[in-house]
Amino acid sequence: MRISILFICAFAMVSAKAQTSLPGPDSLFAAIDSFYSLKLEAELKAFESNPKDYWMNFVPGIGLGYNLQGKPRPTFSYSLSSLLNVRTQKRQVAAMRESILLKNQLEKQENKIQVSNLLKKIEILKSDLEFSLLVFEIDRQIFEVYQKKNQNQLENLDFSPTDFLLKKKDFLNKQQNIRLEKREIELLFLALLETSHLKL
Repeated sequence: MRISILFICAFAMVSAKAQTSLPGPDSLFAAIDSFYSLKLEAELKAFESNPKDYWMNFVPGIGLGYNLQGKPRPTFSYSLSSLLNVRTQKRQVAAMRESILLKNQLEKQENKIQVSNLLKKIEILKSDLEFSLLVFEIDRQIFEVYQKKNQNQLENLDFSPTDFLLKKKDFLNKQQNIRLEKREIELLFLALLETSHLKL
C-alpha cells in the first residue's frame, strides 16, 4: 500500500510540473528587441566623434614666410591630402555604421526565428507528454491492481516475489520515461529563455 501511495504522489508531482506555462511570443520578441537595441547602441558608441576633434582637420597650418622685401610674415596652408583623408574616413565610418545596423537587424531576425522554432518544439513535446501521462495513469492503475491482488504473499502460493519485482521495475522504468520527457522540455525552456534574452 505504501508503494502505491508513493507512486500516486510521484505521478501527481510529475503532472503538476508538466503544466509549466511558457512565456508568450510577444514577451519573448520584446526581450529580443530590447537586447539588440542595447547591443546596437553599444556598438555604435565607438563611432561617436567629438565635433571639436573633427573640425581640427580643417584648421590651416600656420608658418612663417618672407615677402619680397625680405620681411617675415605669417603664412597659412591647407593640406589637400588631409582634407581628402577626412572625407574618406567619413565615408568609411558611415559604411561601417550601416554594416552594423544591417548585421544587427539580421541577427535579431535570426534570433526570433530560433525562438519561434523552440516554442513550436516545446509545444509538440508538451502535447506528447500529456499523452504519455494518460498512458502512465493506466499503467499506474494496472500496477496498483496487481499489487492489491498479491498483498497476502504467504497465502498466495502462486505469487512470485521475482515476478512482483519485475512488475515494479517495469513500472519505475515507465515513470522514468515520463521524467526524461519532462526534463527535455525543461532544458528546452531554459534554452528558450537564453535565446530570447528574457530574464524572469
